[in-house]
Amino acid sequence: MPTDTLLRIEDLVVAFDGFRVLDDLSLTLARGELRFLIGPNGAGKTTLMDVISGKIRADSGKVMFDLSHPEDAVSRPTQVDIEGEIRFEGHELTRMREDQIVKAGIGRKFQTPSVFGSLTCFNNVEVAAGFRDRVLGFFLPLGRARKEQVMSALERVGLEGRRDVPASALSHGERQWLEIAMLLVQDPKLLLLDEPVAGMTTRERERTGELLHALEGSHSIVVTEHDMDFVRQFSRTVTVLHMGRVLAEGRVEAIQSDPRVQEVYTGRHKTPAGAPA
Repeated sequence: MPTDTLLRIEDLVVAFDGFRVLDDLSLTLARGELRFLIGPNGAGKTTLMDVISGKIRADSGKVMFDLSHPEDAVSRPTQVDIEGEIRFEGHELTRMREDQIVKAGIGRKFQTPSVFGSLTCFNNVEVAAGFRDRVLGFFLPLGRARKEQVMSALERVGLEGRRDVPASALSHGERQWLEIAMLLVQDPKLLLLDEPVAGMTTRERERTGELLHALEGSHSIVVTEHDMDFVRQFSRTVTVLHMGRVLAEGRVEAIQSDPRVQEVYTGRHKTPAGAPA
């Protein structure tokens, strides 16, 4: 698995009405890495995903993405002078719009599936395939190569046999997988998944975990999750957030035995009332 850094977050601060939801938060994510992000309500998980995807702006700090790969940058990359040689660091996401961040290679899936119920699975992914194309791409028929990409995305999530089924007829788990296919067809470098197994059956949860492992390596993936059984079964590296900071990080076995994590999850540290997630 690649070990070079895809995402580097440095001293990130987000405050709402004077309350620091993210408090000098720093972390890194490797290319092809599967990372689970956990923590109690108000820890800053959703806010961190919002900053990475451009939904909200940080007050300070940096979010550097696709380091040393600026050739397709849509905003001016940061320059770093190393021993007299200028090189590019990559995208600075805190300076970019949401659409620019998508084009840079970041796809986000929210907890509630956002699919077009009246369209078939194929047509849903077909529509998503045009998101990174020029505007006229929405009104032109798909070429052969693009159709193959649509089918490939459906196959990767196990929905190739459901291609002609309307999204409204899918199970909850299948709608979640369809939305992941809608991200995959855009060829993202980083997938942000908000609680992907919420509301799923046991079998759907297992298939989703297997899907995450199948996507690992070809994509970096950040998953926020409250289902600790799912985390224990399918996580690689776990980052625990608390009060807007990284509390602990490592394999799930080490995280579970960490006394600081145990203290947070037993409720002896209280999150201020009204604090966002």
